[in-house]
Amino acid sequence: PLVRGPADNSLEIRRNGTPLADPYLVTVVLTNPGRRDIASTDFDRDQPFRVCLAVPYAALLDPESRPSDDQAPPGRIEGTELHIGPGRLGSGTTATYHVVVDTVPAPDCRHSLLDVRVQCTTAPAPRGISRTVPLVRP
Repeated sequence: PLVRGPADNSLEIRRNGTPLADPYLVTVVLTNPGRRDIASTDFDRDQPFRVCLAVPYAALLDPESRPSDDQAPPGRIEGTELHIGPGRLGSGTTATYHVVVDTVPAPDCRHSLLDVRVQCTTAPAPRGISRTVPLVRP
């Protein structure tokens, strides 16, 4: 869960006035530790990197990028999927996306990146589910 509330249920999380019964924070991290940028043109047929959450979302928070002068590829929600890109992910850049959902998610990665080795791993997080996805050029 997003937070462990007090035993008396006095804590309530809402989205646009609607209470969330079982909120989770899903964190998706894209990292390019390689020497070359992953360019917008590396997305075959302009298809985005997709993270299927298998649950409806409540909110997509603003993405973060490190180093901060690099811009994270654009993220958006379509149905129960987080779509990232197409967009440049610079060499040595990490882009982080946060999605609030209202039940236990079951994340799964799909991509159409060309000439990019993708590793999808799940990392335990104390307050939600985190999906770390390093993008590595051979």
